[in-house]
Amino acid sequence: MKKIRIYIATLAMVTAFSFTGCGNDVPATNSIAEVTEASEAETTEATAEEETKETATEAITEVTTEADTTEAPAEEPTETVEASDYKTAYLDVINSAEDSETLKYGLIYLDEDDIPELVLGNSGYWVSLYTYAYGEVCTLMNQWVYGAMGNAGYEYVPKMNSVRNYNSDYAGLVRWTGYASNTNNSELDWSTVLETYYFDDKNGNEMPDEDEPYSEKACKIFLHNDEDKTEITEDEALSYNLGEYEYISPDMTLDEIKAELS
Repeated sequence: MKKIRIYIATLAMVTAFSFTGCGNDVPATNSIAEVTEASEAETTEATAEEETKETATEAITEVTTEADTTEAPAEEPTETVEASDYKTAYLDVINSAEDSETLKYGLIYLDEDDIPELVLGNSGYWVSLYTYAYGEVCTLMNQWVYGAMGNAGYEYVPKMNSVRNYNSDYAGLVRWTGYASNTNNSELDWSTVLETYYFDDKNGNEMPDEDEPYSEKACKIFLHNDEDKTEITEDEALSYNLGEYEYISPDMTLDEIKAELS
């Protein structure tokens, strides 16, 4: 705004000086008519000079008023969640669960906010995971099973929004590693899936044969992307690990979780 004022004021001064200079250019004369004409010219020039100054002043006033009255953009409201809100909502989930007396419960921090996620499940068989967002409970995992096909369970890194899971085929010669995250407070999104061969696939048929025994070291690792897969290095595969993973394993009784949420 200050630069605009200086620019307009300078423009007015230059214009005024131009008119003043024109007045000084009137030649000296003793003729009454010439003096009268010169006087009229000076009067006209003086009038024009005053009009120019008024115009410049009005322009400055308009710019100043317009700039000073411009409102700053309103900040977007942020969601405020009281502890009692999510606790009450989680208790509703627990009370509506079948066989709630025999299930196990827990609270973990999957992502970076201060609202914990609720875990409940039947240890060794399945686990469910819930989060609280926008005033309601959202289901991230609904009785996801584990304990077979090399699936020992689901792991997470606290506060890093990363869930990891292993599955295997062919007695462990092919291992699948999935990485999921909470992207929109609905079911977890498995954005990254790796396939690791612990055998030398000599004939390229993507399955172990009798002459392709188990290898302790990974022979090939593939990154799956939609219908395609791309071979990657072991270092690239390790880059998807975001920290120290621990199992999502509820261990609290019904009475203990209710006391925690009360």
